Amino acid sequence: MRGRSYDFDPVVLTIQAGHFDEAVGYYTARRQGASSWLLIYTVSGEGKIGFPGGTYTASAGDACLLTPRIQHEYGTSSVGRWEILWAHFQTRPHWDTLLEWPSIGPGLAVVAMTDPAFERRLRDAVAHAALPETFDEMLAMNALEEVLLRGQRAAHSRAGRGLDERVKAAMVNASSRRGSGLDVEALASDAGLSMSRFVRLFRAQTGLTPRAYLEIQRINRAKELLAMTRMPIRAVAETVGFESEFYFSTRFRKLTGFSPRDYRRATPQQNIETT
Repeated sequence: MRGRSYDFDPVVLTIQAGHFDEAVGYYTARRQGASSWLLIYTVSGEGKIGFPGGTYTASAGDACLLTPRIQHEYGTSSVGRWEILWAHFQTRPHWDTLLEWPSIGPGLAVVAMTDPAFERRLRDAVAHAALPETFDEMLAMNALEEVLLRGQRAAHSRAGRGLDERVKAAMVNASSRRGSGLDVEALASDAGLSMSRFVRLFRAQTGLTPRAYLEIQRINRAKELLAMTRMPIRAVAETVGFESEFYFSTRFRKLTGFSPRDYRRATPQQNIETT
C-alpha cells in the first residue's frame, strides 16, 4: 500500500507513467488539481475517483481522463484492490480532438474500453516512460497518442450513433489507398456529398477532419515503410503521397514526435524488404 498523498503535483515535461496494484488505503487528493493531464485505466478491481460535484466508481476496463487544474481525488474502494495503469502527460498541439471523451462531470471523462490494443499500448507507454533515453520518451508519447486515439474512437462508437455508411466507406477508402494521391475532394465525390457537407459529417462522426484522417493513414504507412524496409526517406515520402521530403519530415515529426530518420533508428528492424 502506498498510503495517502495530498496536493502532490508531479513535474511532468512530457510523460510520467506507471503500474500500481493497491490495497485498501491507497488515496490521493489534489485540491488544486494537477498541472498535467492524467489518464487512469483500471486493469482489475475497483477505485473511486472524486471530482467537483460527484464521485465515479472505476471498474475493470474503465479509462478515466482528468483534465489539468481540476480538483480531484482517487483511491481504492472498499472492495479490496485496485490495479491501474496511469499516465500524467502534457498534450501535443494536434491532440485536441483525441481528448474529446464523454464527460462524467467537471474535469472527468470516462470511456469503457473493450479494445485489447488500448491496454497493450498503454503498457508500452509505461514501459518506455520508465527508461532514460530520449528515444524512449518519444516512444512513450507515440504509444500514448495511439491510446488516446483508440479511446476517442471508442467514445464515438458508443455515442449512440453508428457511423454513417458514407463515412465508413471513406475511412476504408483512405486506409486502403494511403499512397495513391487520394484527397478529400475525391472522398467527398465518392460519398456523393459536397465538400462542406462531407467535412461536417465526417468530423461529427469521427472527431477528425477528413484531411487529418488521411494524413494519419499516410503517416502510419510511412511508419511501416521506415520500420520494415530500407527505402530512402525521400522514396518513403513519395510512396505515401508527399511531394516534398521536407514537408513530409515536418508533418511526420509533428504527428509522432520523431523525425523519420530518428523513428527508423528507434524502431527495431524486422522483415526487412529491399524495395
